[in-house]
Amino acid sequence: MPAVRNFALYSAVSVLFNSLLQLTCFVSVLSLDQRRMEDKRLDLLPFLKLDDIRSHRSSESNSSSVIHGRLPTNSNSNNTNQLVLGSDIEDDSIHNETIQTLNQLLDTSNDNVFNNIMKDYYVPFILSKKVKKSIIFIFTIWFGISLSMIPNIKFGLDQRIAIPSGSYLIDYFNDMYEFLNVGPPIYVVVSDVDVTTRSVQQSLCGRFSTCDEFSLMNIMEKEFEMKNLSTIAEPTASWVDDFFTWLNPTLSECCRFKKNTNETQFCSPFQPSRQCEVCYEDREPGWNITMEGLPEHEEFMKFFNEWIQSPSDPCPLGGKAPYGSSIKVDDETNNITYSYFRTAHIPLKSQNDFINAYRNSLRIIKNLKDNLSIDTIFAYSPFYVFFVQYATIVNLTVKLVLSALVILFLISSILLGSVRTSMILIFVVISIIINILGVMSLWSISLNAVSLVNLMICIGLAVEFSIHIVKAYTFSDITKDSFRNDNGGVLGNGNSNININSRVIRVYNSLVTVGGSVFGGITLTKLIGVIVLAFARSKIFEIYYFRMWISLILIASIHSLVLLPVLLTYWGGKFYSNSLIASNINEELVNRLRLAQSGDYGDDEDEDYENCGDSITNLIGN
Repeated sequence: MPAVRNFALYSAVSVLFNSLLQLTCFVSVLSLDQRRMEDKRLDLLPFLKLDDIRSHRSSESNSSSVIHGRLPTNSNSNNTNQLVLGSDIEDDSIHNETIQTLNQLLDTSNDNVFNNIMKDYYVPFILSKKVKKSIIFIFTIWFGISLSMIPNIKFGLDQRIAIPSGSYLIDYFNDMYEFLNVGPPIYVVVSDVDVTTRSVQQSLCGRFSTCDEFSLMNIMEKEFEMKNLSTIAEPTASWVDDFFTWLNPTLSECCRFKKNTNETQFCSPFQPSRQCEVCYEDREPGWNITMEGLPEHEEFMKFFNEWIQSPSDPCPLGGKAPYGSSIKVDDETNNITYSYFRTAHIPLKSQNDFINAYRNSLRIIKNLKDNLSIDTIFAYSPFYVFFVQYATIVNLTVKLVLSALVILFLISSILLGSVRTSMILIFVVISIIINILGVMSLWSISLNAVSLVNLMICIGLAVEFSIHIVKAYTFSDITKDSFRNDNGGVLGNGNSNININSRVIRVYNSLVTVGGSVFGGITLTKLIGVIVLAFARSKIFEIYYFRMWISLILIASIHSLVLLPVLLTYWGGKFYSNSLIASNINEELVNRLRLAQSGDYGDDEDEDYENCGDSITNLIGN
């Protein structure tokens, strides 16, 4: 489909340039901004340098805790939403008091309101055993309902949708659909056959006794008679039958030769009858319905060339008016290269009618090819070019979605290092797409080139909602040593036997660290940007962009923050702890940023952070 192909090329180039810019320009700008902060220059006026106007932290202990990336122990927490966990790795749980130890371990000094809500209320609630089972049950029912609604999705793109809501063209199209009682024409085109041979003539004609039982005209006549099943509204016009009937000697005003010319010169239409003689009047065999004496080969073309130039007056069977543009003759070989047989569809008043009419034409052509020894035959109507996509759009949609999912699975398996976790990610994406298809059926969003492109975008955005939590689950800085304080003791209530391989600990860590960012940084920002589309004057923006995007944002966010964590606690794959080098580099950069923001530098610290780049280089080298 050209629309999908062009979009894919455009998107691929856009993503490539976006990646290059983020790896080069964006990093450079961030580096310059970091230097600006460390040099205590204003944000919008970087040429102005300020003295140290920031006050120091309220206490020395708080400053130390920021540097070490931990919070002081808060033993008086009144959080009532405690996470009910056990210690056995088989049920992916840890001890009840470990929740406070995790909160100490994870640096939350600069957490925003979303992360605090996640940590204090949402995560303990969603990871309780009863809630997890309820979530699995609810999402299973939702998935089944959405799956059952997919066959109800309509096809087409109503042209009234692309018009501004106040346009006069909407009334025009409404009246046309309501009152126009004429259907579009349909042309059955036949090419690359020798019409001068008797066998081909018999496979095309319909008025003679020796015409094939399943000739083109006989099949089209049956289609016309099946009014409840077919969309053919009138009998098909056959130039072959009209041409042979034009030769009938009983029609004295049609085919005529000049007298005494030995049938070499035709009379003009208005030439007096006394100067002409009727064709086939005294021939043996004469004209008859068995086609025995009708012309073939060169004689056929001699009569045809005269007939196609004959007007409809005085002989109504003259071919110039009705068939002058229906038949193409090669001037060099004097052979007919192609011709068409004309009929019309019934009045088509909706997108579904147009699609059914096109599908009906495909069925007719298949029937003709099965019964005729002619492969170069097809049907054409002016509107077919707009609806040909719907003959293959379902297969194309399935093919594109499956291809995207396979590629996503392979890449995620390599980058995450876990096939099981990648399968969970793929399942969540599939569930999101199925639910969006259910919304399309419920919210009157038809499947067409526009919605198919948006559906492919939905796959990418669904991954964006989920991959951050999956990555935080798979890769973590939490190790056994992470649960010890600076004096070598154990954080929290003295539980040194914490199972860091528990899936629940990993899920808890991922939700507390990046869950708030997914909700506030992805969900809300996209939600605000999409809401404005609801006020667009054109229905195409409201239906195919606002409705689809708002559905995607809500469905994907719910899946990533509700279903995905629960699935990971049950079936999450293997996970990894970041290396010491990566952790030290991360801590070095984070502390540097925090100290730059706080302005809490000592003389020694200034010198250390001036050589921060060398320190990182040494870490990597070691």
